[in-house]
Amino acid sequence: ANCVSVSAQKNPSQFIAPWDYTVTTNDAGAAWKLLKGTIGDDPSLKIVDVDDAALYLRAEGTSKIPKGGVDDVEFLFVPEEKIVTIRSGSRDNQFVYPYQQPIPDGGYQKERMDGIRKKLGWVELNYAGNGMYSDNSSGPNTRGGETMTDAEYLQEYGDMPRASKFRLPW
Repeated sequence: ANCVSVSAQKNPSQFIAPWDYTVTTNDAGAAWKLLKGTIGDDPSLKIVDVDDAALYLRAEGTSKIPKGGVDDVEFLFVPEEKIVTIRSGSRDNQFVYPYQQPIPDGGYQKERMDGIRKKLGWVELNYAGNGMYSDNSSGPNTRGGETMTDAEYLQEYGDMPRASKFRLPW
């Protein structure tokens, strides 16, 4: 319940789109190094698992709900698609009788992930199928807030994949 993930496509309240790092670099290695540094410098997170070969990182942070609980924050690069899949979720949920739904964290997981993404200078993809980014103001599918035509996109970015063509790795 207190979770956001790229794999939560059937639950809009828990869905978060993958990130595109190509607005800062086309090099997955450089983007990976930037992510590890940013997470390592974040005092609210502690890196507990890193797999450089798989481009996977897991960190732990303190939950908002339940107080003192542990959140897992995960990142998995998909360099072929030039995206980062992400997940942030609380390990425990708190229920109040007689309710059957956990007490929500008020969007804390999404705020955390948005804050990390903004520190990195990356953008979030959307699923409208139009290749636009969620903020509609930056990224390789827009120029000055205006949508680029396919010809303009190819001229400027070559064969870099558009947001509407990526596939999740699972």
